Amino acid sequence: MLIVSQKRDFFRAHYGDDMLQTLTSLRIKSRSEAKALKDITRELDGAFILFLEDLVDKQFAMTIAEYKMKGIDGGNPVARW
Repeated sequence: MLIVSQKRDFFRAHYGDDMLQTLTSLRIKSRSEAKALKDITRELDGAFILFLEDLVDKQFAMTIAEYKMKGIDGGNPVARW
């Protein structure tokens, strides 16, 4: 149990701030997208589904580009998606 506690403390000390910033950023992005989509959901034809598909694809592309630009793709794990 002591080793697990030490590992948690080590992780928090070295990666806690980065994880918190990442989660905060993801929360802000998801909430802004949800607010943007709120009004669009009133349109109930087939164009809405195509719009959502394109939106999700573009969001993934932007996220991958951000990771690559910041040099976070260490070993290129993003390319597997």
